[in-house]
Amino acid sequence: MPPVTSDVWQHFEKGEGTAKCRYCHTEFIYRGESTSNLKRHMERKHISIPFKRSRVEQASDEASSNIPSNTLEEYVGIQRYFPNIRPPSAEMKRDLDETLLIMICKEYYPFSMVEDKHFQTFVKKLHPTYELPSRKTLTNALLPTINEKTMLEVKNKLNQAKAIALTVDGWSNLNQVSFVAVTAHFVNLNFEMCSFLLECSEFTTTHTAHNISIFIKNVMVKFDIEDKVTCIVTDNARNMKNAASDLGIPHFSCFAHSLNLVVQDAIKNSIKPTVEEVKRIIMHFKHSGSSAQKLEEIQKNLKSPCLKLKQDVPTRWNSTFDMLERFFKNKIPIVSCLASIKFKHNLSDVDWTTIEQSISVLQFFDLATKEIMVVQDAIKNSIKPTVEEVKRIIMHFKHSGSSAQKLEEIQKNLKSPCLKLKQDVPTRWNSTFDMLERFLKNKIPIVSCLASIKFKHNLSDIDWTTIEQAISVLQFFDLATKEIMGEKTVTISKVGILISTLNFEMSKAHEGVILNDETAASVPCERVFSKAGGIVTEKRNRLLSKKLNEILFIKYNL
Repeated sequence: MPPVTSDVWQHFEKGEGTAKCRYCHTEFIYRGESTSNLKRHMERKHISIPFKRSRVEQASDEASSNIPSNTLEEYVGIQRYFPNIRPPSAEMKRDLDETLLIMICKEYYPFSMVEDKHFQTFVKKLHPTYELPSRKTLTNALLPTINEKTMLEVKNKLNQAKAIALTVDGWSNLNQVSFVAVTAHFVNLNFEMCSFLLECSEFTTTHTAHNISIFIKNVMVKFDIEDKVTCIVTDNARNMKNAASDLGIPHFSCFAHSLNLVVQDAIKNSIKPTVEEVKRIIMHFKHSGSSAQKLEEIQKNLKSPCLKLKQDVPTRWNSTFDMLERFFKNKIPIVSCLASIKFKHNLSDVDWTTIEQSISVLQFFDLATKEIMVVQDAIKNSIKPTVEEVKRIIMHFKHSGSSAQKLEEIQKNLKSPCLKLKQDVPTRWNSTFDMLERFLKNKIPIVSCLASIKFKHNLSDIDWTTIEQAISVLQFFDLATKEIMGEKTVTISKVGILISTLNFEMSKAHEGVILNDETAASVPCERVFSKAGGIVTEKRNRLLSKKLNEILFIKYNL
């Protein structure tokens, strides 16, 4: 067989009418013609392996041309068990560098990790010829490049939006440097909910409404969305509200913030003495190692879950509920431990009953807040198309006697309750919840009836899931309304005061906020600063604000 001269044959074994890849063992038909298909295979499947041989390799091949074939086969076989020591191609090197940077941004790692000897050793084990980028290369070259690439992607997606809701919030880092973040939320043409961080940069001026409005205006100009912003959602701070007013953009208070204020105000006027006593007991266990150890021993002896007590944090949503719930779950171990260590307290049986029934009330607020924590549920545009389609179907049954009669027949045949559909009445509190709940209860009869009468509709399985999830949030408001109307009696006076106060506070909230056209909460901005807090740690507290902005932009949007 004549010697092969093409570089492709350093990667393939030539046989009788075939060529076999040395790396993945794929066989190709080869009859002495073009090797283009073999080259394409290398480009597609083994991009990290240099195609052309160096002069040293060629000289080595010539020197080893007289080696017996069986020895060469043994050499190739042994070679498979060793890592590929060829340097990565330029494209592969760039891809590895970018992947490393994205990992650093997303996982809160410091840029100095590339200078860590143990990390360098680990990378060398993975790929002996890959050279890690330096710290300066990461921060001064790769970070701005990836940030710019991400910026273009975000701008392209914002360009497709018809209406955008902004959320704005402020934060201070470990060095007491103030930052302001702006996030954008919209529903794209495919009815998919989109959320992007637009800005999180240092705010050096005073936090006046005028200065904040200028900051927001500059962000809108930067992303060319001045004519698309339909509302701004912030906390209840006066300067934020006035900033939106200065821009001439409708302002909505963050539902989650408002809900938390409702709970805190209600607790102050109802069960505060009980809550304060619980906090005092928990504080003792937090500061006394021997008492905490004793509590853990009792939990183990009683074969109870070893649950640590949680302390109330006024600035954290639902922390009072979390504290009371965990405290009540540990009731028997706590009572036993307090008696054992002879700790003086004022908790009575009435207080334990107050805690138990307060939990049953506060859990609905916890559920509502957690639902809002999900960004896709916070953008209320998501359920508007579904609600409108439900209204249209109900309207048909209301105006068509034959269709309504057909629905009733199907209900009877399926032995389902003959529940009449309810229509949404904008002026009546919680009518949307009543409409969706009754509609979902009639799901099977409605689906059967619509198919029977051949009524064209756009309800999909996703819409039915949307209805179910919306009901789980809206039922909270339904409970609050029923309490106001006196449909439920409460035996414990303190809990009764709590419920009454909650109802009074809720009556002052925005009616129908869950179904508003815009985002209902500024939770996304809160999350941005949670991520920022993870990045600006004691180990990397000298990070420049510009770099922090770029890191957060990549972390949030990629």
